[in-house]
Amino acid sequence: MYKKRGVLVFVGLILLLSSVFVDARIPEQPSGSNLVDNSNALQCSDGTLFGSCNSEGFLCASDINLLNEEDITHLVNSKKYLFFAETNCFNPVVKLNGNRIAFSKTGKRIVSQFTSTGGAKLFTIECDGVEEEFGNAYLGEVENSARLIKDCGLCSCPEDETEKLKEYVLVNNLAGVNSLSTESYRNVGRAKIAVNNRDLNLCEFENAIDSVTCIQQVFDFNCDDVTSLVGCREGIIGTSDIAINPNFQNGRLLSRGGELNEFGNVFYDDWSIRNGDDISRSTDKCDTKSSYNSGGVFGFFKKSSSYRFEVDHGRIFKKEVLERVRGEYTLLNTFSQDLLCGYDDYWYLCDKEGFKIFDNGEVYYCREGAWIKL
Repeated sequence: MYKKRGVLVFVGLILLLSSVFVDARIPEQPSGSNLVDNSNALQCSDGTLFGSCNSEGFLCASDINLLNEEDITHLVNSKKYLFFAETNCFNPVVKLNGNRIAFSKTGKRIVSQFTSTGGAKLFTIECDGVEEEFGNAYLGEVENSARLIKDCGLCSCPEDETEKLKEYVLVNNLAGVNSLSTESYRNVGRAKIAVNNRDLNLCEFENAIDSVTCIQQVFDFNCDDVTSLVGCREGIIGTSDIAINPNFQNGRLLSRGGELNEFGNVFYDDWSIRNGDDISRSTDKCDTKSSYNSGGVFGFFKKSSSYRFEVDHGRIFKKEVLERVRGEYTLLNTFSQDLLCGYDDYWYLCDKEGFKIFDNGEVYYCREGAWIKL
């Protein structure tokens, strides 16, 4: 009945569709009659023109291609449909179930929009009284807007890149991986080659999460069964361009101070990281202090209040710190980067990209102001 002949190539003015729907049993009408522009459906969201295919094998249409649906054998009565196909005939006659239907023709493309009276979806095209084969045919219900529909029959679907990805990774062909058209395949391939070659430089992705995931995989796959986990990680990091233990802002005490005015309101300075001062005792945790002074009435009866607490090693505070108030922790947005309580009792601010490696083998990665535990 019809024959598929490759890719849709001509789109041009495809959606100069009829605004007056033609009954499938109406006698032949002049070619091109009753057609108006429908600007709301001229193209899909990616810019593909209606009736055309994009590079990924998607057809811009209003519905699935019913000609490909074997379980749908009949049209619905009073339902509006769109049919188009390509023919080499100069003056064709288009029929649906033996009844001529009106259409518009541009080049090789014929287009017919009609209201069905039911019956089978049997289309024929006659040229000089002889039925001929036609290609690149589509039949779909008319909707309000066009959308992208996968159709490898009408469109040329790109080759499945899965096998290419496997081949490139197997021989560490980074150029081949980067040539893949699918971004997710490129990222997977780069990460796999990074693991195979213990190369953290290949873990540089636009998305920080993808970068961290890649780095973690390099460590996990290469340092899983080694005598020294610390030595293995340091060896891998040492061959990368990412800094090891750069000069992160750090200190022994996270401190905040302020004054109490006559209305009972405390005006604090910003939190600061202090190097070793005001530490009254040895601790195996990170030290934090919040205090304020009050001058009392007319400056007399001055008193000081102080709240102090310790934080466990390895804790990360996301661009905020803690203050102890009446036994409760209150979040204060005071730092523009994450804070890390290190295993050496020091606070570390994530103010530059790099790795922080502690003596116990714990590794943290700072990127874009965020600490990530590896």
